Amino acid sequence: MALAVVLGVILKVDMMGYEGPPPQLPAAPISEERGRDGYRRFVYDLSPSDPCLSVEDACAKLGSRLERMLNSSRSALPETPFAARLTLEFGLLADREDESFAYSWPPDFLRVLVDAEIQLNVTHYLPKPEAGDGADTLD
Repeated sequence: MALAVVLGVILKVDMMGYEGPPPQLPAAPISEERGRDGYRRFVYDLSPSDPCLSVEDACAKLGSRLERMLNSSRSALPETPFAARLTLEFGLLADREDESFAYSWPPDFLRVLVDAEIQLNVTHYLPKPEAGDGADTLD
């Protein structure tokens, strides 16, 4: 059984009625979208610098970082009349040639997500060889 590898981690912060500067979590967002009725979405790249981390290792690094950013007195999220909605998106890569792959979410990491009311989304990428050349592509 193979392990999944973290390709990337994105944090999306959706806010209503906030007109201030983008929150620095801990850096500026990689993108910002505006919508109707004061809707704003800030997107932050929280991907680990190591390109071959397992889910468990990435969570160990990311959990304390999220806790400092969102659940401490030093949180950079501004107080708004409407609560922010936060979504953490993991992209995971697994080898299609293996019959199965596995990973687990560490309890301490899940506690941080619950405490900060962060929704977790996971996308699995399973490369498959292209016909004829043996090269891998992502679904």
